[in-house]
Amino acid sequence: MSATRFVPPIPAVARGVPRRQHKLVTAMIVVVGMAMGTICGWVWWEDRPLRLAEAALLRNDSREALRLANAYLAGDSQNGRAQGLKARALVGLNRWDEAIQIFSRHGAASFEELHALAQALLHLHHWSEALPVLDDLLKRQPKHADVLHEITACRSFLGRHDEALRSAQQLAELPGFEARGFVQLGTLHQAQRNRQSAVEAWSRVLTFVPDATNLQIPPHEFFLAYGGALLDNGQPREAIPVLERSVKSQDNAEAHTRLAEALTQLGDADRSLVEWKRVVELDPPNRLARETLAQLALEQGEATQAFDWLRPLAVTSGLPSTTTYLLQRIHLLLGHADEAALWQQRTDDARRREKLTSSVNQVLREAPLSFWARAVRAYRFAEQGNWIEADHLTQSLAREAPQEPFVRELSVAVGKRGPLPSLELLPIKLF
Repeated sequence: MSATRFVPPIPAVARGVPRRQHKLVTAMIVVVGMAMGTICGWVWWEDRPLRLAEAALLRNDSREALRLANAYLAGDSQNGRAQGLKARALVGLNRWDEAIQIFSRHGAASFEELHALAQALLHLHHWSEALPVLDDLLKRQPKHADVLHEITACRSFLGRHDEALRSAQQLAELPGFEARGFVQLGTLHQAQRNRQSAVEAWSRVLTFVPDATNLQIPPHEFFLAYGGALLDNGQPREAIPVLERSVKSQDNAEAHTRLAEALTQLGDADRSLVEWKRVVELDPPNRLARETLAQLALEQGEATQAFDWLRPLAVTSGLPSTTTYLLQRIHLLLGHADEAALWQQRTDDARRREKLTSSVNQVLREAPLSFWARAVRAYRFAEQGNWIEADHLTQSLAREAPQEPFVRELSVAVGKRGPLPSLELLPIKLF
């Protein structure tokens, strides 16, 4: 059997269509084609400012993109594409509120517009509103590095630590983004006091980026975090060279503080004394440095010198019990009975406050999505002035337990943007 062959259709002319009619059809096709070409050319020319605005955004020239978008909108104020470009340009110029207003009126259609909306919400710390947008973006592009980085941070702020760890791990598995992912993994583990895991994650960063450059944080901050994790993990000897790299990258009081702690633990009194004094030079109000130097003076029987180290702190409110207790001892040694009694009372108050804080932090670490963890998170959002997030949480809490005194007072305070209730209203025994 012979194979079936494709036979092309016979042209109309060959089937007996009159040539005059064929010419007429051909002419009509040409006219329509020219008209369509004219229309397409006009549309292409009309859209040229928008294409130029998109090109400006690609080269990070948000100011030029905004100018072009505004010029186009002057003649067509409701054009959705132009509004989206304008909103993206506003995000690039850190004008978050204005961008969100445009997106709320005209929507966010493309991936780029949704991403710009998410970034605006994140910069305003509107975590609850940003999360569903980031979830949508991640479904569209599961391996988008920036989205993975942003959703990890967002989940962390909302207490979704397990989910944050998963997205950070996904980022660490993307070729070219391993270091950024391990920075986030280390940060998440450190926040949960998983010190060994933090050390392991941050050590992996240096296998990809030995000089810690081009990370989401400057090199001196990375080395400070990594060195601090080593110190907290009981590895002061290993911490010292890492902390010295932080100081070398940028002379900063935090790294000198942790370096002094490491040297103290290793018994290097002379070097640690130099480091503590350097901390005071760089950061005169530094409490830990002054407290340590006062303690060293007391050990040498120099109560007056010890008080001189602590004098700048004595007028500060909210001091920890370690500082207030030192001031109590110093005044006793100096024979100031009344002042010693005053500092003893402040020490008792500080210890009570620290016990409460410790219990609160424990519930945030161990049960971050529980009722009382969410109540504390709402309180802290309000404390930071993030009323939007505080309001999201307090509304949910009030629906669950409207009779709880702390929740009731917190809801009123957040609604009025007023003074917050005392954390002592928390049922601490439940913690």
